[in-house]
Amino acid sequence: MTLTATVGEVFEIDLKSTPTTGYRWQPTDLPAGIELTESTFTPIPDAEPGDGGTQHFRLRGTTRGHYTIEFRLERSWNNEAVDTHTTDIDIT
Repeated sequence: MTLTATVGEVFEIDLKSTPTTGYRWQPTDLPAGIELTESTFTPIPDAEPGDGGTQHFRLRGTTRGHYTIEFRLERSWNNEAVDTHTTDIDIT
């Protein structure tokens, strides 16, 4: 899947997450031309302790081009990823 946005437009990538386990999605080295503006988490409705939710990454393209953004699901104290997610984006 490829997202499309214009220069300066904020776009969002949402990934299912369970941060109470210590695992969070982290963007790897963002390419020049893409900047992270905000990262938030929304739990599922009526969440119980240990339930998951969605991590929201708001990014902005600063330069036209085609980019690939990779995210790694890992614990902050252990750089070993248990999963990865890649999104392609065209900034026009």
